[in-house]
Amino acid sequence: AEDIEIDYERGYAYLSIQDRAALIRGEMVQGRIVKINLNKKPYEITSALNEQPEHLRPHGISLHIDDKGKRHLAVINHPKDRGLEPENVDLFSEENNGIFKYTKTISDPLFKSPNDLLLVSKNQFYVGNDKGGETSWDKIQENLGRPMSNIAYFDGNSTSVAAKNLSQVSGINISKDQNLVFASETTAKRIAVFHRNVDNGTLKKIHRIKLDGSPDNINVSEDNSLVVATIPKVMALIQHFIALQKGEIKPSPSQV
Repeated sequence: AEDIEIDYERGYAYLSIQDRAALIRGEMVQGRIVKINLNKKPYEITSALNEQPEHLRPHGISLHIDDKGKRHLAVINHPKDRGLEPENVDLFSEENNGIFKYTKTISDPLFKSPNDLLLVSKNQFYVGNDKGGETSWDKIQENLGRPMSNIAYFDGNSTSVAAKNLSQVSGINISKDQNLVFASETTAKRIAVFHRNVDNGTLKKIHRIKLDGSPDNINVSEDNSLVVATIPKVMALIQHFIALQKGEIKPSPSQV
């Protein structure tokens, strides 16, 4: 699974699933958005979409519950040829209990290297880009630790940069009162905390939380505490991906 969102009120978990090993082998595999009813054991995986998209290579997902209790879902959908084709965000709205129907696709050049996203209304969302370097020299500096990734904000009509000079944004989420946005800076081993202007979507950095590992996905629990998936050994993760290219399995540790 690439990402997971939990509907605490109903007890449902939504996951984006993609067979990365198959993609590395060059296979034309499609991903899935699935649902698990956490109230019923044994757990069963079922589709969360009423219809499987023709093309779906999902990464981050985000669930938003509006004032009327209706659920909306946003999904990062990578193209077949990343770097050559536009990156997309697919939007879905709930049709039945926990089943979502496709509504529209948003694409923008500011979705440069989307890893995770945060849906704050039916048609408004933030996108965390884990890379930002434009030139070859930029990319070298970024790989050496220079903070060049950003957070883009789509306000329903257009996209702007809400925060910049970040270190590989790989996870993003929001407090229960919708006023604070949390973004993982993976290579810097910290979480950036922003105050969010609910009127125009702008973000102002107010704090940083240092961690022992490299943070990835962030979940905000019912009590407003953060649950953060971290990478304790980055080199082991790199070796894991190298092994996949060779058709080998070399596990990499994770921690929460």
